[in-house]
Formats: sequence, structure tokens, C-alpha cells
Amino acid sequence: LLAELSGAKGADVYQEVARLYPDTRYGLAARYELARIAGQAGRVDEALTQVKALIEVLPKQGADKNMAALRRDALFAAAEFAFRKPDYKASEEFLTAYRELAGDADPRADDVERKRAWCRQEAGDTAGAAQILDAALKTFPKSSFRDEMLYLRAVSAVKAGAPDDALKFLETLLSEFPASA
Repeated sequence: LLAELSGAKGADVYQEVARLYPDTRYGLAARYELARIAGQAGRVDEALTQVKALIEVLPKQGADKNMAALRRDALFAAAEFAFRKPDYKASEEFLTAYRELAGDADPRADDVERKRAWCRQEAGDTAGAAQILDAALKTFPKSSFRDEMLYLRAVSAVKAGAPDDALKFLETLLSEFPASA
């Protein structure tokens, strides 16, 4: 909290906490925050390196609830940083690891599936993206990302040479989200 309230000097506070208490939950949380700050500053390589190192240490921690949450957050952040590089394969691996820990009831589950579909699409695996999106649209019908998932599913259909399927998804998109027109 002190670091968050410290503005630009917050990173200095996190660095000091990480240095003084490296293996405590406070030191590990400070390392996560340093990676997040680097990512926000556009230093994606640095952020990814930091968060990957953190992920390597976290499994060595006990089954503490806070550490489990920190591991999930670190995996989610690593996926985002890898996507921005762009390293879609690594991003999807981090998202898959996150999903295995968090499950369908997790508040980010629909976002994770959306991002996994983008990873597949950007990597050129149109069929894989379509498969993920079909399952996500069925599993998360009330998702706040539903419009984007429908759009990406239409794109996947076009790239797969199925224009009739693409039209079906675009019609659903426009009927459910008329402001998209």
C-alpha cells in the first residue's frame, strides 16, 4: 500500500522490499508489482523476465492462499507480456497454466479463453481459435467479451474459407450488440 501511494517512487519502495525480504510473501508481491510497473512502462522484455523468475519461485512456496493467488496473477501477467512481444505460443502456455489453476468459476475464465483464441488466431491456427471460441461462447454466454469473441469467430470462419459461417456469427454479433454496426 505504501508503494502504491508513493507515486513515481513506488518502484523504489518495491525494490527495497524485494531486496530485504526476498522469500516472504511481501517480497514476492513486490517482485510482481515491479514486473507490472515495467510492463506498464512498455518494458515488456524486462517485465516478462521478472514475472517468469517469480513464477519459478512461487511453486516452491507452500499452498498458502495468498501465494496461490499471486501465482495466478503472475501467470496472467506473463501471458499478457508474452502476447505483446509477440510470443503467442508462450502466451497461450501461460494462459493454459492459469486456467488449470483457476478453473471455469474464476472471474477471468472468459477473458483467458478469449486471449487463448487470439493467440491461436495470431499464430495462424484458425481451426484452434475457432474451437476455443465455440467452447467459450457456449460456456460463457453472458461474458463481457462476447462481442469480441463473436467477431473473432467470424474472422476465423472467413480465414477458414467458410463465409456462410462468418455471416452467421456476424448476424449474431449485430443482433446481440446493435451498437457494433
